[in-house]
Amino acid sequence: MITNYLPKFKVFEVNNLTGLRNGHMLAQTPADAAIAVKTVGDYKFIENGIIVGLSATNTVENFDKTKHCQMFVHYTEELNTILPDLEYFAVPVEEDGTYPRCIALYIGDTFTTNNYTGTLTGAKYAKVVNGVLTLQTAADADSAFIVVATTMPNGDEGAEFTFYKMPEADAGVGG
Repeated sequence: MITNYLPKFKVFEVNNLTGLRNGHMLAQTPADAAIAVKTVGDYKFIENGIIVGLSATNTVENFDKTKHCQMFVHYTEELNTILPDLEYFAVPVEEDGTYPRCIALYIGDTFTTNNYTGTLTGAKYAKVVNGVLTLQTAADADSAFIVVATTMPNGDEGAEFTFYKMPEADAGVGG
């Protein structure tokens, strides 16, 4: 089957995103050169589900609690017309600029994804490290999400993430 030769990407599903309903998103804002990417051969892709912020130079960059007071999740809707499976979609990084769509996160927002690092067994919280959700067994100052293990539609292991607080930044930083 042809799908055996295609790269597979992380999957992201919206459960409840306030920013999607009220139109609070970043669109037509270029991706920073250091944004989290997946490399496949000579090509780079931005997967759905990375956590980002708006930089002072008007680019979308990996979320950093010392620089950003608003957290966004990258979610560019799938453009697949031949292969409906979500695992075959990611935004290709283009030489002349890449423009991911990013949805603002509000307390209580929930999404499901397999785009995280760490072990799901025992995970109850997650923080953001270089734009990627990182699972934790206990909450700390950097935790921003409550984690519940689940199954993705294709049967793969996944997690439901509920945004419950901004990570704590040093006083006077972020904004």
